Amino acid sequence: MKADIDKKIDYIVMDPTGNITALVESCVEVSRQPFIAAKIMEKHPEVEQVGFVDLCGTMDDPVQAKLRMAGEEFCGNASMCTAALYAERNQIVSHGEIEIRLEVSGAEDIVSVKLNNDKKDLAEASVQMPKAEFCKTEELEYQEITAELPLVRMQGISHLIIEENSPFSFLKNEKKAAEEAVRKWCGVLSAEGLGLMFLSGKIPELTLTPFVYIPKSGTAFWETSCGSGSSACGMYLAEKIKEDVSLSIRQPGGVLRVESIYGGNTVISGTVRQLFQGSL
Repeated sequence: MKADIDKKIDYIVMDPTGNITALVESCVEVSRQPFIAAKIMEKHPEVEQVGFVDLCGTMDDPVQAKLRMAGEEFCGNASMCTAALYAERNQIVSHGEIEIRLEVSGAEDIVSVKLNNDKKDLAEASVQMPKAEFCKTEELEYQEITAELPLVRMQGISHLIIEENSPFSFLKNEKKAAEEAVRKWCGVLSAEGLGLMFLSGKIPELTLTPFVYIPKSGTAFWETSCGSGSSACGMYLAEKIKEDVSLSIRQPGGVLRVESIYGGNTVISGTVRQLFQGSL
């Protein structure tokens, strides 16, 4: 592996509500980031996504840190990880809520993360998600089935919401078919990245199984937790019932809380912990 890498690459692996994320602190050229991400995920199969961070800002700067995902998508969980790592590296311990401002791939505006890290080895974080560009239904076809699915198009990534009564709900239990479908639909929808969000339950307690495909990094993962997918579900449900929603969304890795204002902002909240540091 070292023969393929021209310098030491340092990274830290973090757990934001089960969505295991590696953040690379070493400077890596953008063109090599997908390659480095693939090497890290090969070394640590539990890692679901890789981001590249610049933590050089001060608390007086307009932004404290920058995050670029390997596939250039937006990621809420990785944003929370970046804020927690910035606070740790700068020895900032809050006994209340502090705000860490980030530049994040896939988001046009500054991303604000609220952080409380006064618990040992665990931070509580919330992030205001970029607003959806639109939420509408799309008629899609797969395996001779044609049906409409809600599509939430966000900055940097889109999500299809697949509820229990959908003709496409069978994809949740047919992994190969789900991968074929998400790749096909990603192309049909011209999406930068596409998630299939298998949603069940009733407001306010829901269960979500997220499957996310990112073409630029070549990854397709059944994720243990998906921040942008959870927020997409909140945006969709608020639009569906024409009311604000406050949700508890249980996923394989744990629970994310979602507050979505009808026609307004959406905030996701969860926990972040550091697992280990590594290098290539």
